[in-house]
Amino acid sequence: MQFESWFPITVGYSINEIDLDMHEVYKIIDRKYNENVKTDGYVGAGQLKHSALHKNKAFDKTFQVILREVEKYASYMSIDTKLEKLYISRSWLTRLKKGESISKHNHSGSILSGIIYLKANESTSSIIRLIDSNEGNTERCTIKEKRPQNYTNADYSVKTGKLILFPSFLYHETLEQEDDEERISLAFDVSSISYDGSSPNPPPKEVMEALDLYYQENKD
Repeated sequence: MQFESWFPITVGYSINEIDLDMHEVYKIIDRKYNENVKTDGYVGAGQLKHSALHKNKAFDKTFQVILREVEKYASYMSIDTKLEKLYISRSWLTRLKKGESISKHNHSGSILSGIIYLKANESTSSIIRLIDSNEGNTERCTIKEKRPQNYTNADYSVKTGKLILFPSFLYHETLEQEDDEERISLAFDVSSISYDGSSPNPPPKEVMEALDLYYQENKD
């Protein structure tokens, strides 16, 4: 019998310098947390309402790093960025304290999703787990040897400056934070728009202007 493996899932990651005023981060966290408590009750696991942090000038340098890494991922995956622009469609902060976790979910409606850790202790911070949407198909059997053909999840340790990028359809969760030290991350989704302007969810005008400037400055 011959065997072939199809439909691989590609995850990208990198370690980056964080050039960001954490005082601004805490101001946003405190304000958003208070809003969530006031309107919805505690939303759990420190997840803050979706924001547009990519429009906040205090985060400009961080999103320059993110866009650079998105471009590398797109190149590796042979996404034709000459026909389509990739842009950040939404972004938000997450703060995890001891005992908190984020349950399994995915981000439908976008192409790529990612997270960059602004504050995390590599030895004690919670792990992000990426989960195969078909998990359980092989786990119904007894697996004697784990290998890429039968993996159903992948765990990534985290540290300050680490960025992880993956397809938005991929389910993921964050395991319980066991350390007393909080963990702060910036999550984001990436969508695309063709250069003729067609898109099911076109970005705002100011986003397109920023994209035009970014691509002009980063032409080969």
